[in-house]
Amino acid sequence: MTSITPRYIAKVLVPLPFTKAFDYTIPEAMNISPGSIVKVPFGKRDLWGVVMSLAHSSTTQKNKLKSLYEVHKLYEISQKNINFLKWMAEYTLIPLGQVLKMVLSVPIALDPPKKILGYQTGIISDDKTLTDNQQRIWDILLKEKPPLSSKALQEKAKVSTAVLKTAQKKGLIKTVSIDAKTVTSNQKPNPNFSSLSYSPDQQEVLEVLIQKTKTNTYETILIHGVTGSGKTEVYFEAIAENLRQGRQTLILLPEISLTAQWLERFERRFGCCPLTWHSQMTPAQRRNAWQDIVTGKALVVVGARSALMLPYHNLGLIIIDEEHEGSYKQEESGVYHARDMAIAK
Repeated sequence: MTSITPRYIAKVLVPLPFTKAFDYTIPEAMNISPGSIVKVPFGKRDLWGVVMSLAHSSTTQKNKLKSLYEVHKLYEISQKNINFLKWMAEYTLIPLGQVLKMVLSVPIALDPPKKILGYQTGIISDDKTLTDNQQRIWDILLKEKPPLSSKALQEKAKVSTAVLKTAQKKGLIKTVSIDAKTVTSNQKPNPNFSSLSYSPDQQEVLEVLIQKTKTNTYETILIHGVTGSGKTEVYFEAIAENLRQGRQTLILLPEISLTAQWLERFERRFGCCPLTWHSQMTPAQRRNAWQDIVTGKALVVVGARSALMLPYHNLGLIIIDEEHEGSYKQEESGVYHARDMAIAK
């Protein structure tokens, strides 16, 4: 992040249906830059917004300008995402702040992480004899790089809460406070987990896709094939190459197509399931997914139309399956077609 001086004015866009950003002064000790997520006073409430740009002056008298409260220490929006916001608002005539609301669609993701009870290793003295359960707890904590949540430790060691409490009284384990997010699964798809065989037609398409992905060359490519012709397997190899390049992939599917069977096919190829984004997610799942996407931890995201609006850290490939499907059209809270917006993303 670029350090700045207090002479600058921050132009902050808030997630409300306004067409412009608003001017705020910057506290002397606060370092921000375009893309910083900041908390600002807006009317009678405080809102998280995004710094769109910095200016040396404002059309509002300085003594009437309000000041930023806080800059988020963990997350920011990339310049590429800011450019997309502006382009989409201009193209669709959706107010700029309303487009931002689609990006900051999980407000709780910006809240401080919740604390939960966790365990880490204590001390084993020579005069203490461990039961089989206690030995298993000790071995797991050494292997898994603690702290582990109480729930995770119970599941891995196959023990009850009472067993953990006894181990704690012995000094074998000790409790610590940990962020709830640190105990979520973060498996990484492996591009070399398995391999597939391809027909000559598939191989011809693959060579084009892989070359474009390797060089990160922007191009819109239409793959035509009837159901069962092997398009998904071709997509998978493009995803594998994008993973090797260290970039994120977004796969858009009609929500009806986002099935367990599709995810199983992905898992057989890459060794784990991708991050999914859909309407049935719980608030906690949405929070964790949003955080992993904005930081780049989520390397492959599979989702319905709204997944396009998430703030990807380093997006290198977008795949739109069944691009003719009507479910890619958004007709509420702003009209747009996800296929068209993906071309500009």
